[in-house]
Amino acid sequence: VAIGSEDSDGMPEDLLDAYLDLHKPDKEFLIEPESKDLKIGSIRIPDNIDAGGDLSVSINLGNDYMEELKDIKVTVVIPELGLRKQVGPFDLDDESKKLVLEIPEYVNSGEYVARIVISNDKIRRVKHRIVVVE
Repeated sequence: VAIGSEDSDGMPEDLLDAYLDLHKPDKEFLIEPESKDLKIGSIRIPDNIDAGGDLSVSINLGNDYMEELKDIKVTVVIPELGLRKQVGPFDLDDESKKLVLEIPEYVNSGEYVARIVISNDKIRRVKHRIVVVE
């Protein structure tokens, strides 16, 4: 069974394979998704950071992909501030990665968008988090 939708070109997107077991008594059936993905367990950043301080970004990753994920890179970018930090490449099992970005002293107080990219040549995931500089 494939569960999903089509994009504007009629191409399937976000298909999810599932196992359908119709042999249960009382007309019960079970749909079990087959997870085949890079899992982002959590992304932790502080609520606030002072200008001139260090922004610590901790990311928990897992591999539920059908094969070993090799050459993974984790990148944190704050485009408005011209900041970028990367770790990798590494082979992914279940791991935690920590990246530290130095926030310049001249940065004005406010909210900035941090883009977190986890990728290799086969897979790419992008998450965004708000960074508050005081």
